[in-house]
Amino acid sequence: ICSCMRQVRHLESQNEALDIFDDKVTMIDARQARGGGQRVTTLWLLDVMQAMVVKKGARFLVIDTWSRIHHPYESGKNEFQQEDEELQMLQDFAHEYGVSVYLVAHPRKPSGDFRSPPTEYDIAGSKAFVNNADDIWIIHRASKNDTSLFFKNSKVRNQQYGGSIGWLSFEFDADTRTLVAGRT
Repeated sequence: ICSCMRQVRHLESQNEALDIFDDKVTMIDARQARGGGQRVTTLWLLDVMQAMVVKKGARFLVIDTWSRIHHPYESGKNEFQQEDEELQMLQDFAHEYGVSVYLVAHPRKPSGDFRSPPTEYDIAGSKAFVNNADDIWIIHRASKNDTSLFFKNSKVRNQQYGGSIGWLSFEFDADTRTLVAGRT
């Protein structure tokens, strides 16, 4: 966040943004759990999420990165069954507490042209994600040096309220330090 804050042109705006960020955002570092000898699992996350909702009034929870969560496979379950069960636990939590839960999942290594955007099926356990997600967004940049960013709304369970499926492209404008909508 620091590099983003440096780009704010007015010191007053920067201080205001930092105050809001400090007041409204709580970061939970999984290294704290691992440092204590715990494994970061979905059950551990649910406990932490419940504490954030009850004690701090959290309304939006972001889990970044899903692939770093330890998913102990129970005997007799395959990857899809395990992922499906864990994602359903997160959905149940979101519904019970009236919160939004966002998962950040990175695709497996590309098998073809790295410039081609990944699909929702390039995520490990993708079948479970596609079945359980209310929305799937894909953000892609062909390379670290590329100034283009592509955003795809790949799945929308309720299009009446959540928008439509499709691509948007953005170009980085160095003068304004912002992303500007381009053509798709």
